[in-house]
Amino acid sequence: MRPLFTATLASFVLTLLLSVPSSGQEEKTDYDRYVEAAGDRLPVLRAKRAQRYSFAYNGTPYHDPNGFKDGEACICGKVYRNLIVNYNVNLQSLEVRSPESPLTRTYDTDDVDWFIRDGVKYINLRKEGHDVKEGFFEIVYDGKDKIYRRIDKSIDVNTFSNIVNIGYTDPNYDDSIISFFNFKESWYLESGDGELFPFKNSRFLFKKYPGSKRIAKARLPYFNESDHAFWYSTLMTYIENEGGNRP
Repeated sequence: MRPLFTATLASFVLTLLLSVPSSGQEEKTDYDRYVEAAGDRLPVLRAKRAQRYSFAYNGTPYHDPNGFKDGEACICGKVYRNLIVNYNVNLQSLEVRSPESPLTRTYDTDDVDWFIRDGVKYINLRKEGHDVKEGFFEIVYDGKDKIYRRIDKSIDVNTFSNIVNIGYTDPNYDDSIISFFNFKESWYLESGDGELFPFKNSRFLFKKYPGSKRIAKARLPYFNESDHAFWYSTLMTYIENEGGNRP
């Protein structure tokens, strides 16, 4: 009979232990905390990990050197807010973080309709039906007609010993490093009827809007056209407000 008593006692102790309420919650894992913090942003934060560059370089593969900024994005048809985003121009990809986690995820162009980074909106013109290169286009002017800027960066090598002009300012430029991300800027005008026109400079806009040259001389005599984004957006604002002999 002794084995039966031992088994009964063990069963009683186990039942007693299971019936005693826990003095506290089970400790959460890092993943539990991550899922809880992500909330309804979890699907967007389950994308592939962002690429890291393993070589030294001048410049940046990103849109600018300012890092991740507050933003939102429309990914696979769903809008996600309260994100932290960065734009990898070299890969034409969107990098995403949750404010509560340093884990970085990345999305290719095909998955993203648009995103906003630090108040600036970028759209996928292919999703709008335009036959353009894969990638994102910054909305520089958003009126009846629109102006977009497309930036491309690719890896290049400086084979000379002197400092090379990489096309933009890098405060940490090191002339001992030969690799760098070069810079190319392209411009597009979308008319009110949805037609898209690539253009190179203000001469196109003067031809498209005949009265705009007069406006530029009167309103923009001291502005440097090399700051294209400011110059084009300001000119288009005057054209919208003052007519400018719109086509």
